[in-house]
Amino acid sequence: CAVCDGFFYRNQEVVIVGAGDSACEEAHYLSKLCKKVTMLVRRDEFRASKIMAARVQNTENIEILFNTETDEVLGDGQVVTGVRVFNNKTNEKQDIPATGFFVAIG
Repeated sequence: CAVCDGFFYRNQEVVIVGAGDSACEEAHYLSKLCKKVTMLVRRDEFRASKIMAARVQNTENIEILFNTETDEVLGDGQVVTGVRVFNNKTNEKQDIPATGFFVAIG
């Protein structure tokens, strides 16, 4: 969880998966510690309350990728180096550099 492990990622780039209030809360918390937070949202909208969604949408260092799912966590088996994602509408894949991967789904 971001509250427990977030400080390990100070000034780094991380990815968080989720679209609910918990994911938004963790992303916002991480945004205070990390250089960049990328949120992967499977659908084209948040499940979170409007207030929580607005909070992350208005945070400068949080990038939100809608219609995007995790394909693979990249690394050497010891350290995360990135996340391969795909857009579930276009099937386009991309690699996102990151040193941390957080899952905040039901």
